[in-house]
Amino acid sequence: MATKERLLAHLLSAPNQWFSGQSLADQLGVSRESVWKAIRSLQQAGYQIDSDRKRGYCYRGTAKMLAPVIELGLGTTKVKLVVEEELESTQTTARQLLATGDSTAPLVVIADHQIGAYGRRGRAFYAPKATGLYMTIGVPNVTFPGQPGLLTTGVAVTVATVLKRFFPAQRLSYKWVNDLYLGHQKVVGILTEMQTDLEATSQTSLVIGIGINLTTKEFPANLKEKVTGIDPAATVDRNRLAAELIEAVLSDLPDYSQGIFLPEYRAHSLILGRSVSLQIGQTTFSGIAQNIDDQGQLVVRAPNGQLRTFSSGEVTKVNF
Repeated sequence: MATKERLLAHLLSAPNQWFSGQSLADQLGVSRESVWKAIRSLQQAGYQIDSDRKRGYCYRGTAKMLAPVIELGLGTTKVKLVVEEELESTQTTARQLLATGDSTAPLVVIADHQIGAYGRRGRAFYAPKATGLYMTIGVPNVTFPGQPGLLTTGVAVTVATVLKRFFPAQRLSYKWVNDLYLGHQKVVGILTEMQTDLEATSQTSLVIGIGINLTTKEFPANLKEKVTGIDPAATVDRNRLAAELIEAVLSDLPDYSQGIFLPEYRAHSLILGRSVSLQIGQTTFSGIAQNIDDQGQLVVRAPNGQLRTFSSGEVTKVNF
C-alpha cells in the first residue's frame, strides 16, 4: 500500500484528531517530507485536511463521494465498490458490470451526479451534483423467492430507517410501491429489477437502485411541485450515509421475502384510506386504497365496492 493510502487510512480512523507530522512519519515509517507530499495529494483529491504548524494535521471530512471513506464505514461488509463523479446512470452501469460475471461479491455503483438517470417506466430522474445520494446495489447469482412487491417495500423501509438516523425530525411516508415522500412531495425513488444472464438463464442478479434528494434546493420547473429535498439546510455526510445504507440493505435482504417489513410500511403509508388513480400500462384504475396485502400488493376498492389486487402499476394521483 502506498504512503498516501496508508496515511489516509490512519487519518480516517480518527477524524477531528490532530497528528503531528513527525508522529505520522514514525507511524508510517517514512520521512516528514513524504507525509507532507501525501497530505497535499489528499487535499487536492477532495479530502478536507487542516494543517497547522504547531499541531500538525487533522482530517475534517469531505464533501465528495470517495470510495476509501465509504469502504472504511462498511467495516467487515465486503462489496465491489465503484464511485464516479458522473455517470449516465448507476443502474445502467451496474447492469453492465453484472453482465460480465466477473464478481460474486455484491456490487455497489455510486455517482455524485447522473445525466441520464431513470426510474419506473423509464421516466427521467433528476440527479444533480453534491446534494443527493445516487446508488445501485447489485447482488449477483441470486433469485428473489417472494413477490416483487415484498422486495421493493422492504427496501423502502430499510432506506427510511437509515434516513431517520440522519434526519430525525423529518416524517417520511411510503407511496406504493417505490417512493418515499416528505409531506406531499417525493424525496426518494427506488427501482428494483431482476437481470438474467441470457447465456446461462439460471443465473440472475438483483439490481436495486436508490435515488435520494438529500439537500437539493433547486429543481426543474416541471418538478418543483412534485419533489423536494429532505432538508435543504442540513449538512449530511454522504459517505457515511452510503455506507450505512449498503450495510442495511445487504443485511435485510434475506428477510424481505418474509414480509416482516410490511407492518411498518402500512403504518406510514401515504395512500391507504385515500382515493387514488393507478396506471397499469395504458389503463387507469381509480378507487380507494384499502390495504397492502401480505405479498406487498396493493388492494383497491373500486367505486362498485369490488376489491381488486395489483402486483404492479404506478399510483399517479392521490387525493389528499
